[in-house]
Amino acid sequence: KAARVPREESTTLVSNSVEIIKNTNDFYNRIAPFYDERNTTYLLETHRAVIVEVSKLANRDQCVEVLDLGCGTGRLIATHFFGHQNLHWVGVDTAPGMLDQFRKNLEGTELESETVLCDILDLKQFVGQEFDLILLSLVLTSLTELPNFQHIAALLRPGGHLVVADIDPVYSEVNPIYAVKIDDCQLGINVVPRHPLDIIDLLTDAGLKTINTQTIFHTNDVRYAYVLVGERDLS
Repeated sequence: KAARVPREESTTLVSNSVEIIKNTNDFYNRIAPFYDERNTTYLLETHRAVIVEVSKLANRDQCVEVLDLGCGTGRLIATHFFGHQNLHWVGVDTAPGMLDQFRKNLEGTELESETVLCDILDLKQFVGQEFDLILLSLVLTSLTELPNFQHIAALLRPGGHLVVADIDPVYSEVNPIYAVKIDDCQLGINVVPRHPLDIIDLLTDAGLKTINTQTIFHTNDVRYAYVLVGERDLS
């Protein structure tokens, strides 16, 4: 799930019975109704780790502003907070199909939410706004270009947190295609490995202090994913 950048032209290739979609917006629009069926145990554990980080702020008495960059369907993170009246959740994605699913999943809940169709490489429409929490959960490996972390960090209130979760780079190298089965076919995209140490460097360069790191393991102690939390200084 993610806010995605188109990967060249909207053509497809076939690799080992998986139809590779070169435009990631097309891919996520096509899989949106089936996206949540694809999530594995280890992917769910990664989402749970992000949920824990959200929960640390969600129990505050005052309103908590959340910017979910690459929100996807919202089912695996946002819906866990459907009863929180003090949260304002802004879901951002470039795939209209994902935003449609997000709205359906949050419809009728007490969580105040809105969706924005937006490329996370261009967040100028949010300039001047401040958020207590920004999420980049399982987004970066779907992007051909990393977002500007300084621009993202500038949207945090003092003391605000940026949570970044993604697939371990070694796992991505071994499993370079993210595939989803739809009816009798499989659609996929090529992923881009993102090393957590490189992301920590980007957090530091953006003026954020890394206050938490976590590794999600696959079977046999194989690293599957990581979760990083960067905090903006209170000053």
